[in-house]
Amino acid sequence: MEESFDFVIVGASPAGTVLANRLTEEGRFKVLLLEAGKYANNSGFTQFPRFFALHPYSDYGWGYTSVKQSTACLGTAKKSCKYYSGKGVGGNSLIQPPLYSRGHPENFNCIARTVRDASWNYKDLLKYFKKLEKLTRVAEKAPIDSEVHGYSGLIHTQNRIPGGYFLTNTFVEGSVELGYPINDYNGPNPVGASIEQLYINNGRRQDMGSVFVTPYRNRANLKVLIESYVTKIEINPYSRVAQSVIYTRSGVRYRARASKEIILSAGSIGSPRTLMLSGIGPRRHLEKVGIDVIQDLEVGSGLKDYAVAGALIFSTNVTRPVDYYKDWVQDYLKGEGDLTGVSRAQAIGFYPLKSCNKLIPTVRLMSDITLPSSGVQKYMDFTTENTKASWGTNKNAVVFELGLLNPKSSGTIRLKNSNPFEYPLINPRFLSDAHNKDIDMLYEGIKLVFRLKDTLAYKKIQLTYNGAPLPACTKHTFLSKSYWYCFLRQVTLAGGFPTGTCPIGVNREKGAVVDSKLRVIGISRLRVADESVFPRPLYGTASIQATVVGEKLADDLKRQY
Repeated sequence: MEESFDFVIVGASPAGTVLANRLTEEGRFKVLLLEAGKYANNSGFTQFPRFFALHPYSDYGWGYTSVKQSTACLGTAKKSCKYYSGKGVGGNSLIQPPLYSRGHPENFNCIARTVRDASWNYKDLLKYFKKLEKLTRVAEKAPIDSEVHGYSGLIHTQNRIPGGYFLTNTFVEGSVELGYPINDYNGPNPVGASIEQLYINNGRRQDMGSVFVTPYRNRANLKVLIESYVTKIEINPYSRVAQSVIYTRSGVRYRARASKEIILSAGSIGSPRTLMLSGIGPRRHLEKVGIDVIQDLEVGSGLKDYAVAGALIFSTNVTRPVDYYKDWVQDYLKGEGDLTGVSRAQAIGFYPLKSCNKLIPTVRLMSDITLPSSGVQKYMDFTTENTKASWGTNKNAVVFELGLLNPKSSGTIRLKNSNPFEYPLINPRFLSDAHNKDIDMLYEGIKLVFRLKDTLAYKKIQLTYNGAPLPACTKHTFLSKSYWYCFLRQVTLAGGFPTGTCPIGVNREKGAVVDSKLRVIGISRLRVADESVFPRPLYGTASIQATVVGEKLADDLKRQY
């Protein structure tokens, strides 16, 4: 069975949903949007921001796991990293913590210099961020730079503190004591502490499918097919022109032709997987798995993601309030309360540790107060022994999550074989860089946490580290530098914002997969538009950055056609 369209978009990721919306809003183009998952249930579990850590285990996550690791994730049951990837109309915005975080302006400026295209400068992209955003409610005393925010877009952005929880002020005041400013991290300089900005509306997660597709799917020129699994892009091996998309739906094989272009928006795992299945990828790898090579490109060779150490747990003299879930739900239905935030603290900090540029943060820090019964360790997949050691004797605890913002380590996405229904092989290789700069930086982050603990702000709640030595680290003196390095290899996990698997650039010999217009190098009428095109994490939320990729490409395509 076969149909023809102007554009075929593979994957309803945040970028894919924006593209589908913008390319059909004027009625000129006929567009097909293919998605392997389903529409979000807007009254369902994933709408609760507070439970974001469990959303990847819902029907809206692919359930990927990395291959066995040797440098990180070693404290998990199988020494592998859970790898979260959204499945459904909205992609990762269905399961990632709904943080509205654009990334550092210099990250985008670096891309612009690399591809020699000024349209990738943050100053030029800011118009897209502002076009998309609607800052609707601001918490008291929240640092907001009004000049850089939009107020009429479709993505509701809220800056709030559920219940005015005390830990927010503790975090911010402690950072100020250490010499860091209170700042709007979506402003020109994110360094410092801030209240989180969330893409939520009336307390509920606002996934990009519900924003950009669901209200518009009755457009005559937009066809959205869910539960449609793309197996291959058909490319003429002689002219190297992308012609059609092969997909299966309800066990039936279909072909969709594109008269203008095919756009891959399946995310940092799905897009490279589809390219390699279609004959675009590293020659030696494709030949090894029995796929005919059409274009030799380093697809999937530059996987980079935040490395997150999520088990720094301290006892406190403050008793966490009893969780009355009935009260939580009643508050949630009014658009307020604990279920409407990703944590009780709602605070976030970006810090330039050991950086030659004090305007460029190197670690991100978030904090919360929790109980062992909440399962904070269980969902991370740590072994029972590591969970018990991390918690120590705590009854309730303040937890710090430490993230590495500019990783040097790099991993890969590879095919297991030529079967399109097999999951790909994901090998992130966290903390594997030759000079140990990544683990050094996380160690600096641990020292920052202990400095924060000793501030006057935190002394009021008497933080004490009660963790016991992790079983794998008992040969090291407890709390020594060598112990912490061992600790980090045990508890460091995937941050969930992978990039770099279809990187933008000018030279395929240096690893570029797409050019500055997001065209796959050497192939006509085929582009990639999602977070996979960013060579490295941009200090922000991949879902938000991907929407800007979609917005920018939509403008380019409208001008071209």
